[in-house]
Order: sequence, then C-alpha cells, then structure tokens
Amino acid sequence: MPNTTLPPPIIESHHPTSVPLGTLSLLNAFLPHSLPVLRRIQFARNFAGKGGATEASRVVHVYHPERHHYDPELDDHHQYFCTAYVDLSRWPETQVWVFSSLEKKVV
Repeated sequence: MPNTTLPPPIIESHHPTSVPLGTLSLLNAFLPHSLPVLRRIQFARNFAGKGGATEASRVVHVYHPERHHYDPELDDHHQYFCTAYVDLSRWPETQVWVFSSLEKKVV
C-alpha cells in the first residue's frame, strides 16, 4: 500500500503589512465566505499607521506546501488551509477573525 501521509503543515505568521500576495489571492478565490478575514487584512495593510494594525497584529496562515495555492483542477478536499487575523491588543473589540477552507466550497 502506498504511503499517503501528508507532510506536516506549514505555519506562517506575518505582520499584516507583509502578508504574501499569494495568501490574499487564495482568500479571494473563496469569496464571499472569506470576506471578513480578507477585508480585515486589507484594512490593516492599507491603514497600518492609522489604526489599521498594531505591533501586536499578526496574520497566521496554515497550509500544506503542495496545496497552498488555489487550483480549480483539484476538488475541495485538496484545498485545505486556514487563515486568521489576530490582534490581542484590541480588547474589548474583536481580536480574532478566522477563515478555513473547510467552511465552504469554492464558488
């Protein structure tokens, strides 16, 4: 029987101003379901010096290396990833926005 074990996932953490464009493109592929976290990241990137992001802000992206970018040729079972915008310094406001590709199929 062939070994079908996936390698361990990659966990990336970036300040919102340095989130890779590939991450944003991947979230765009899952609109409208990824909208809350995507808009929060975009706002933080565009207004980092004006209250959009703090030094504590982080975007955490977890994925498997060979399944990182959206590929319409693959079914949804091969598009697993999770992205979260986290800023614990924002209390009592919302501190975490999360999107997982398991939430909804690509439209």
